[in-house]
Amino acid sequence: MKTKLLFAIDSLVGAGAEKSLITLLSLLDYKKYSVDLVLFAHGEILQELVPKEVNILKPFKYTEFANLTLLSAFCFSVKKRNFNMLYSRIMYSLKIRLKKYNNPEKARVYWENVSSMIEGNNTKYDIAISYAQGVPTFFVAEKVKAQKKFAWVNVSYRLDVKNAEFQKNYYDIYNKIVAVSNSAKEIFLETFPNYRKKIEVVYDINNPDFIANMANLNEGYRDKFNGYRILTIGRLAYQKGYDIALEACGLLKKHGVNFRWYVLGKGPLEEEIKDYIQKITLKIILSY
Repeated sequence: MKTKLLFAIDSLVGAGAEKSLITLLSLLDYKKYSVDLVLFAHGEILQELVPKEVNILKPFKYTEFANLTLLSAFCFSVKKRNFNMLYSRIMYSLKIRLKKYNNPEKARVYWENVSSMIEGNNTKYDIAISYAQGVPTFFVAEKVKAQKKFAWVNVSYRLDVKNAEFQKNYYDIYNKIVAVSNSAKEIFLETFPNYRKKIEVVYDINNPDFIANMANLNEGYRDKFNGYRILTIGRLAYQKGYDIALEACGLLKKHGVNFRWYVLGKGPLEEEIKDYIQKITLKIILSY
């Protein structure tokens, strides 16, 4: 009998955790494993690289509802005579607009307002794996039945007291916590020192075939730019060293180098980076 696995992740955009998951899925022996995949957003660029043996579960009813325009969502609620999803959506939207939250806080606020609208998974798994922090971690802990549960930590994860207390209730449920580096592990333990005995490090896997497949996903550049193209892929966060990269680009510009810097990612430093770009008038293209 095959071992039944469940993976959960926010989406399959082009970030590091998503690429790591696709690589892992591409290396599994599907004669031994039966794999389901939960996504909270469907249709992103890496989804077409998911191995055909993986069963991508249907979108949640709430996430489909959240993609509707507000007018369509209201009409849907009237038709169904049920305003619970509309209320959850409005409350979450209002809260994140009234205060500037970081990503862990957004995940908490989302789950506090929406979790009752997310249907549980009634399949019994041998192992369920949350492959990202935040919502996937909450979902696997609360909504999935499994003999063992593993939680991946793939960022430097510092939390304030309120968010740490909220998340501890979910991490307590996991059998194992996996950090993708020693640095990620030690930073995680600064917030959750009591998990030292159940956390270990597993490095992300690189697969040359996967990288080659990604290169063929879309067409190349069509513009007539003939200078140097520089590409950075990574979250717009302090840990990625964008301050150093910006200074380097400033030096290139000062010395008359004809270049464009392409940045693929998103994160809390987006506005700060844009402000700096304006100051030194760099030709930089941010992509998401």
